[in-house]
Amino acid sequence: MIEIGKPAYTVYDPDIGVASTKMVKPSDPNTTILDKIREHLKDVKNAHVCLSGGVDSQFWLRVLEHFNINYRATTYLTTWDGAPINTDDYVCAELVAKKFNLGERWNVIEIDLKKFLNSNRPFELAKKYKTTSQQIALHCHFLEQIVNPNETFFMGGDGIFLIEGQKDPCKVMHLSNLRDLLTYKNFFNLHNVEYFKDVWYLDREMPYLGLMLNIDITKKYKTHLSTKVQSTVPDTLEIKHLMWEEILPGTVNTLIKITGFERIKKYLAMESGIYNQFDILYRKPLQDYMAADKNNIFNFSTEEIKASVDIKNKDGLLRQEIVKQFLSTIKEVDSKPVEQYLFDF
Repeated sequence: MIEIGKPAYTVYDPDIGVASTKMVKPSDPNTTILDKIREHLKDVKNAHVCLSGGVDSQFWLRVLEHFNINYRATTYLTTWDGAPINTDDYVCAELVAKKFNLGERWNVIEIDLKKFLNSNRPFELAKKYKTTSQQIALHCHFLEQIVNPNETFFMGGDGIFLIEGQKDPCKVMHLSNLRDLLTYKNFFNLHNVEYFKDVWYLDREMPYLGLMLNIDITKKYKTHLSTKVQSTVPDTLEIKHLMWEEILPGTVNTLIKITGFERIKKYLAMESGIYNQFDILYRKPLQDYMAADKNNIFNFSTEEIKASVDIKNKDGLLRQEIVKQFLSTIKEVDSKPVEQYLFDF
């Protein structure tokens, strides 16, 4: 059994490919999200923030500042033929470092992305930590350069959202992929290092508090996520930004989130004239390699990354209660769906 959260919100049995989730209401109705986070961080002495520049890693940094926990931060800068690639991430991280006067407590590691992707390194890391993602393999490459058993590591995670639907009235969406969570768990377990990543997976009460925050934001800002207007889920950055700001304000606004991988996909498409050149050169070979790995805990197809995981929710009545409150709030305040133009990379 693999457990995520203390006590576990998600329990995964790799032998039968079944994951179950169970959230509960806080035992103390006055408990705040910061109260819960503080409980989990009470034993942290020295922290190391993997500061990507995104709103999630920024939040962890503000949390550590808020609780006066000693920390330092590291950002990676990727390059391609000498040109900076993840410029949005890097510049936002730099602004955060300046805002909090990190000085020598902020370090930058340069990574030649072209050299990395064209080497055997992604395959070695994918096999060692179990992933089919070049981006997560790069994260592991970065982490191996800074991992330290004397520090607790903090990485940006993702959100938990309520989404108004077309077919289903509403669904709960976890953006953090179970496979990705397990990859990072594998990494830090192998290195015997404590870490924190997804705020909403810390325990069974946090998902409930996160979903109630969704409802509060709908009530306050009269906006919400919906697939009624557009069939796919809009970019969640706007809602996620509001969530972090409601808990602990001070985000350096990223406006839109463009990583180095999105930029290099566009560059390779323009350079080659082939729309999915990145997938041909890098994504599919790594997927095929992992599909052939008998020790891989997931059953990946070669055409698409697809985990054979059946997720069972053991908190159905509580979810129904939350969904009913969310849909009622949308009507009550005449909330408008987030509408955005979506790019496919």
